[in-house]
Amino acid sequence: MTNKEDIRNLYDAWWNNRTPEECALHYMCYEYEEEYFEDMLLKDDSLLNDIIATVSECTDGIFLGIDGCLRLYIVDDSDFYGCYYGNECKIEINRKYLTDKSVILHELIHFYEHLLEKEQKPFIRELLVLELYNKLSTSIPDLKEHIFKHCELYSYTKTFQESGEHGVLFFLKSLDLDIRCGFPLGTVCGYGRNEQF
Repeated sequence: MTNKEDIRNLYDAWWNNRTPEECALHYMCYEYEEEYFEDMLLKDDSLLNDIIATVSECTDGIFLGIDGCLRLYIVDDSDFYGCYYGNECKIEINRKYLTDKSVILHELIHFYEHLLEKEQKPFIRELLVLELYNKLSTSIPDLKEHIFKHCELYSYTKTFQESGEHGVLFFLKSLDLDIRCGFPLGTVCGYGRNEQF
């Protein structure tokens, strides 16, 4: 399901029927959006500030975010922490991890990455990778080697088969969030990445 009208209709139905817990989760995600995802939202004064004006001139403006599209569900499922369903524009969070900030941030990275892929030109994502790398390389020794290790065929294939894409942009943004939240490196990425630091 990729039709914006279908997504909006599903969002409106969810909005009118969401539980109090889902309402609180939505509010929490909105706060995280404002605090941690200015770069992926292409906001003023973000990492890509220098090109935002140019991109805005080439498109109908830049509007990315959770309002009007992202549905959040709380599920009782012991098989996963959380899951983002890109074509449906929804996140499910296991009730056990409802207060685990790293799980929620992990799924939000998937959401914003998907938005960038759908709504913006590929060079925007590529520039974001470069800018995140430049930002993080001053505070994470051997960042390049950690990226290579993250992308090792066996390791990446196993992670990819289990739960979707966790490429370089995902990895860098997860490290950015680890630093900003005071988590050990690799926490937001998960899948044992904290063991490589």
